[in-house]
Amino acid sequence: MRHNPQPSAHSPGDVSLGKPRLLSPHCGVDALLLAMAAIWMAAILAAPILENRAIYTLFSAICHQIPARSWLLGGEPLAACIRCTSIYAGFFIALVVRLPPARRFLQVSVALMLLELTVAQLWIDLELVRAISGLLLGLAAAGFVSEGLRELISRRPRYRSFPPATRTKDILEHL
Repeated sequence: MRHNPQPSAHSPGDVSLGKPRLLSPHCGVDALLLAMAAIWMAAILAAPILENRAIYTLFSAICHQIPARSWLLGGEPLAACIRCTSIYAGFFIALVVRLPPARRFLQVSVALMLLELTVAQLWIDLELVRAISGLLLGLAAAGFVSEGLRELISRRPRYRSFPPATRTKDILEHL
């Protein structure tokens, strides 16, 4: 009799990362939010490629779009500045990997961004620092937005379904 051991899924010495926490197809709110974030990022990148003034106009309502403070694509600035683009990229990445909301991470990322803004105004303004502070804020915010939308949708008013009634009095009795 030959012993043929079956490999266990996780042996004590096994260092396995397991399955990635990618977006579950069963969560409609997260899927919708991820699709919207992907479209948002695609619009930022598409504006210079398509030379689409409408996209630039849309983003001008939320971003200063100073060309010197924006990354270039094909010699044209993106539709959002470095900091805003990084915030949206971090938000998108956090949705893809499903980062859970973490209050301390959000607090630290907001504090770092405020520090970065202050230092940029008073001393030195570096693209890399703007990008990192934006990325951290986007990563930290996504979990809260996702959780908030799920909670908002779960608390929406539920409408009663009434059994078929032949008279108005029967309907009013159910109320």
